[in-house]
Amino acid sequence: MICGTADFLAARRDANLEARLDGYIARIAAAQAKDASGYLNTWTQTMESSARRWGRNGGDDRSQHDVYNAGMLIEAGVHYYRATGKATLLEAATRMANLMCDTIGPPPRANVVPGHSGPEAALIELYRLYHESQEARKSVQVPVAPERYLELAEFFVDARGHYEGRTGHDKSFGEYGQDQAPLAQQQTLEGHAVRATLFCTGIAAAAQVNGRADYRAAALRFWDSFVRHKMYISGAAGAIGDEEKFGPDYFLPNDGYMETCAAAGGAFFNHQMNLLFGEAHYADELERALYNAALGGVALAGNRYYYQNPLVGVGLRRWEWHGCPCCPPMFLKLMGALPGYIYAQETDALYVNLFVGSCATLTLRSTRVRIQQTTRYPWEGAVKIAIEPDNPPNLTCSFVSLPGVRAHLRRRISIRRQTSMPVEP
Repeated sequence: MICGTADFLAARRDANLEARLDGYIARIAAAQAKDASGYLNTWTQTMESSARRWGRNGGDDRSQHDVYNAGMLIEAGVHYYRATGKATLLEAATRMANLMCDTIGPPPRANVVPGHSGPEAALIELYRLYHESQEARKSVQVPVAPERYLELAEFFVDARGHYEGRTGHDKSFGEYGQDQAPLAQQQTLEGHAVRATLFCTGIAAAAQVNGRADYRAAALRFWDSFVRHKMYISGAAGAIGDEEKFGPDYFLPNDGYMETCAAAGGAFFNHQMNLLFGEAHYADELERALYNAALGGVALAGNRYYYQNPLVGVGLRRWEWHGCPCCPPMFLKLMGALPGYIYAQETDALYVNLFVGSCATLTLRSTRVRIQQTTRYPWEGAVKIAIEPDNPPNLTCSFVSLPGVRAHLRRRISIRRQTSMPVEP
């Protein structure tokens, strides 16, 4: 919830909302301070012995969510710092990341993999923040070690299918948790649809910073398995209610499960694939999930939602509250992140990924450029794009088609120093 709300604050500061979050953050920091190690997961601390932290020694991180919750704390700390410049939550998140790095990893540390994926991508975000920003490093009063956070994210991926030293109740999470085999041996996307799509999100995010060929290859395999063989035409994911999982290839019944969280997970995966490979069909699939699988899960009033979204259903009603309340914060996180999905850039290129009325300012080859989209897409097909650089005489815009489902619409805007600039596409 804090992560998604922080992204909204990044777009438009709201003093009342910020004060409310600051209150939550103060309580989180105070709770963490009760344990000298920096560990925090209230369910485990109140319901299990300390020996079972991280699902160890007969514990079960599939239900405890220790590693997942730690990852979401890290993600929230990064996003709130980027939005507000406030470091209390970031410091708590970094303390938690340091504890995980000290506890989990190759021998003699503990062989622990997340019972629910999500921490992989969160650790990459923490790595990126501290790798890029000296100011962020100076803002916290705990040690900062970006390379360790990247290494832990990689361990969470690489340790799948390797069970030596596992002491949890479920020594292997199996296909349910993408733990049935080492990464190189996993050829198709299996198991719990939310866990699987978030696992893939982490792999694609890690590949952007470590450049590992095996991660890139795995991301491509999983994407092909997902989109070509196991995804609904709406972009929804997960056909089977039992364990909220994928079925066999092409098993896509109209009354399938299709959890709202899985739609968000698929969108996150496609976004990271777009950043990794820069190809239009990933943005197309992101758009598919946004307009169909995700938005359909929430009522127009915004106060009720579907947990599951069968294409054909009888007697379904949207929930005001569900006993497993994971979908609202996942939907909030997706909507909060959406402004950051519309455009992407390289050193000399701007990508328009989504046709959304918007404006953004960025720097390309030392020239500040403002881009504005005016459109009523998808209700109307017309899209007007205006480019306003600070130094017009020295800039040219060229529009180059990219491969993809809608390559004739997706455009890469290349910026080159020249003597004239046609600003209207």
